[in-house]
Amino acid sequence: MKELVSYGLRKVGHWHLSNHKSTKHLSHMHGIQFHLHEDVSCIRDVVYAIVANETIIYFGETSAGISSRFQGYRYGNTLETDTDNRMKKEITRLLEDDILVSIWFAKPIGYLKLPCGEELEMPASKPLEELLISKFKPELNVKNVRKPCTITGN
Repeated sequence: MKELVSYGLRKVGHWHLSNHKSTKHLSHMHGIQFHLHEDVSCIRDVVYAIVANETIIYFGETSAGISSRFQGYRYGNTLETDTDNRMKKEITRLLEDDILVSIWFAKPIGYLKLPCGEELEMPASKPLEELLISKFKPELNVKNVRKPCTITGN
């Protein structure tokens, strides 16, 4: 997945079938669980990709931490139209078909140079997520994404 590496993402885990329970309306489905490298599970302000075999199927971002975010995918959500349910259903389907579902991750940092000469460091997960969705158009990213910001050189 050279494309993901070129945007700073690295493989940090995978999904597998499990005995975890699901929200009531998805209780008929297999349970799923994620496994992450310990060094990334609590990092905040990240972009992640869900990859089925070698196909990018979803980009997301979270300020809460990737492990917290994936709890929703694992259990589903009581609101039936929620993204958590869509992701749980698709990840479960892929795993039941013996397809490897891997997790990729990056913690992008942006820099803002102020007129006074000082530089601010800030999370850049949302702009990177929007850029990646716009460029790769994964099938499970269904919301419209605004045009990504322009990337300029130094």
